[in-house]
Amino acid sequence: MQIPTRSSLRPQTLDRINRLNRWYQKPMAQVSTALLFTVVTITFFAFVAIRPTLTTITQLVRKIEDQRSVKAQLDQKVAALATAESEFALARPYLTDINQAVPISTEIDSVLKQIEASANSNQAPLQGISLSGVTLGHDSSLETTSAIAIPININLGSNFTNLAAFLDTITSNKRILTLESIFFSPPSSLDSETIDLIVKMNAYYYPE
Repeated sequence: MQIPTRSSLRPQTLDRINRLNRWYQKPMAQVSTALLFTVVTITFFAFVAIRPTLTTITQLVRKIEDQRSVKAQLDQKVAALATAESEFALARPYLTDINQAVPISTEIDSVLKQIEASANSNQAPLQGISLSGVTLGHDSSLETTSAIAIPININLGSNFTNLAAFLDTITSNKRILTLESIFFSPPSSLDSETIDLIVKMNAYYYPE
């Protein structure tokens, strides 16, 4: 490829080149060029210097937004805890009765003593008692959202008045006992007032 010489250029082109040369030789043009170079250099290094700061600011803004979200969640939990605390304060006077009515473990001994005491106080001697499907103590493997029933079968004999009083007493104690079925057997002779009573009932406990 042949490089053009000044003699091969058109007069108009030569005139433009000469005017540019004369302009660049002026002090103002030299200052403008140096100033432009300086501005470009400063802008480049300023961007390089500020870029880490901008990244840090962006990260801080994200952290602030995350913290605001966490704070909102904590505020909701605090409000829920405050509500639960107020409700617990209202229920506190009744906690002892509630724990006795439906304890966290089977507490079979207390149930049997309650039944025996009710029978003795109403002169209705126990003739038999049986339990089914009961785990003694506290079973931590149970996961439930409702109370668990303990089936209890009892057999006792007395006159009708005593048996009725026993049933009234047994369902009025602090430990909740619900009657599932009642079966009366008539006296064995006309001279006897003894009635056999078979009762199926449930006690309850609520494992934690």
